[in-house]
Amino acid sequence: MTRLQPLTFASIFVLLFTWSLPGWSQESASPSDQKPSDQQSSEVEETKKDEVTLQGLFEATKTSEIILRPEEWSTLTVEESVEHGTEVDKGDILLQLDQEKIDTAIREAESALANEQLSLETAEIKFALARRSQALALAATETTERVANEDFKEFVTSGRDRQVESAQRSVQSAKDSLAYQQEELNQLERMYKADDLTEETEEIILKRTRDAVERAAYFLNTAVDSERRSLAYTIPRSEETLRVELKQSTLALEEARKTAPISLKQQELAIKKQRKSLEENKQKLKRLRVDRKLLEIRSPRAGIVYYGGSKRGKWAAAATAGAMLQPGGTLKPKAVVMTVVQTSPLLVRVSVPETDLRFVRPGTKAVITPVAYPDEKLHGKIKNLSLIPISDGVFDGTLSVDLGETEGRIVPGMKAKVVITKDTAKSKDK
Repeated sequence: MTRLQPLTFASIFVLLFTWSLPGWSQESASPSDQKPSDQQSSEVEETKKDEVTLQGLFEATKTSEIILRPEEWSTLTVEESVEHGTEVDKGDILLQLDQEKIDTAIREAESALANEQLSLETAEIKFALARRSQALALAATETTERVANEDFKEFVTSGRDRQVESAQRSVQSAKDSLAYQQEELNQLERMYKADDLTEETEEIILKRTRDAVERAAYFLNTAVDSERRSLAYTIPRSEETLRVELKQSTLALEEARKTAPISLKQQELAIKKQRKSLEENKQKLKRLRVDRKLLEIRSPRAGIVYYGGSKRGKWAAAATAGAMLQPGGTLKPKAVVMTVVQTSPLLVRVSVPETDLRFVRPGTKAVITPVAYPDEKLHGKIKNLSLIPISDGVFDGTLSVDLGETEGRIVPGMKAKVVITKDTAKSKDK
């Protein structure tokens, strides 16, 4: 069914004007509706040409956007929210988000922070002890190197000769011992051989002497073998061992002198890193605690709740925001989830075509007709007009409006028709 469009202010003006023309009356208007004269048609067209008609939207001047700006927490799950269009007072709860998960995260962060603090304290104690013990460790390494150097020098200057001489003297001593025992045995045998009868005691003495000779011979063989082994293996190996130990101790001292400061520096840097990590985690925990308070949102002002945000008076995202604001829905950080709007005062936002831009200036008066109340004629005037187009050939403008008796019945988002009478004289001057 075709809806009848309400008469515009311009149409009413034309009708009133034509009715006031001479010769025009209801009596002169026959049922056959005589066609208007050419002069009347041109006057109506001229009247229309003298008007600029724009489509407008009523927009609130006082609003508070509800934007979740957590610094650390990102899991924003809705538990409960007020309905779109709800009238609220300042301080009323608008939105309640899930708090269980963030409470768990805070407890875990507190526990991890305590352990990290203990770890840092332990590292600092070890570092302090390492700085104190570094000089002692270096001194011990220097002593080891000095002793190794002294041992090697002593060995090559006199120690090796002493060991050679000792081995040789052992052999000579064994030879002498064998010779002494053999000589003693020979003398005993000659002495006892002169007797016709050998006494039992004499036999014992002879046996012991022969055993001593045998042992001396064994010791001589052992000494000779020991001398051979000492000269061939033991003494050269001792020298080699002392030389290697000297090299090792020298390298160890060089390493200690070069790496000890580096090791301390590494420990110091590691502690600085731990301190930085600890401080970062402290700040993270602090941000979590602040974010915890954001999960219960209260109204910053009295007004009406609109889902989503307004863009040039339009609430295009209200349905999308409404779906996310249902229990279990997930909200995005830094997005406008709802707006608390005061319904008074209002302004009217219009899009001005470039072709009409010369007729629309700040201060230009206008008649505003709400679409919802076509019989109401509200007075307004251009408040602001953008100098830069918002789209191809279109400029943004706002009008102040006197709501009069319609205040409370007209709310943001309602549409309106805005009629501006062209000021042709000024436009030509321009």
